[in-house]
This record gives sequence, structure tokens and C-alpha cells, in this order.
Amino acid sequence: MRASGENVQGAVALELEAAEQVEAAKSEQTRGESSLSVDLLIDAIKKERDSLDLLEQGVEMLRQSLEQRRRSLEQQEEILNALTDCLIKEGVKDATRR
Repeated sequence: MRASGENVQGAVALELEAAEQVEAAKSEQTRGESSLSVDLLIDAIKKERDSLDLLEQGVEMLRQSLEQRRRSLEQQEEILNALTDCLIKEGVKDATRR
């Protein structure tokens, strides 16, 4: 679960860097530095894609964690039901002995 949080933090950091680069590209474009603006935008796009990949990995980790927890709850419920049945049967046996 911790890795999922780290992925999200990394994704947010990349998103912020990309946004800063987009702003820098706008600034460079207004100053007439189109080639620098293009390089900044290309790098920003790469960071955006990396950010999305990290988010996707985080979501997949969360999905797997949810599935594991569901299976665990189902197992606990099965054990509880079996224990309840056992206790009921023991109670019936004790009642007939008296």
C-alpha cells in the first residue's frame, strides 16, 4: 500500500514540474524563444505521461489490495460460519445430555 502512495506522490511531483514547464514555455514563446519553448513543452509532455503511468500503477496496486482484502473477508466469514455451526451443534449435544 505504501508503494501506491509513493506512486501518487511521484505522479503529483511530475505533474507540478510539467505545469511549471508549460508556464515557462509560454513565457519563452512571448519572448520569441520558440525553440526553447518547444523543448520545454516536449519535456512537459514526457513528464505528464510518466505521471499518468505512475498513477496507473498506483491504481492497479490499490485494486489488487482491494481484491486481497475481499478474499480475506470471505475467508473470515467462512471460518465464522463454520465456528457458529460447530458451537450450535455442541450446544444441542450438551442440551440432550442433561
